[in-house]
Amino acid sequence: MAGFVSFVLFLIGAIPSVTPFLVLDIDPTSGIIALVVLTSFVLTIMGAVKTWATQGNWIMTALENLVIAGFCGGFAYGVGMIFDSAIN
Repeated sequence: MAGFVSFVLFLIGAIPSVTPFLVLDIDPTSGIIALVVLTSFVLTIMGAVKTWATQGNWIMTALENLVIAGFCGGFAYGVGMIFDSAIN
């Protein structure tokens, strides 16, 4: 059951990242810009909503969520680029 719940939550979390490519008929560069904007917005909102449980400052928590996710996304992109250059 825990695996299924984890899968569903991961799927829900991935929706903002793929929405621009599913909804809009645009070129890849514009799609990436749209997904960065949409994902940043959703991450900021989720960080602010997280204060419901943590009782912290909503602005600081929203920014913390955005910075951590941005760092992790940049790191994952860098690792992907390293693997891409290693196999090509």
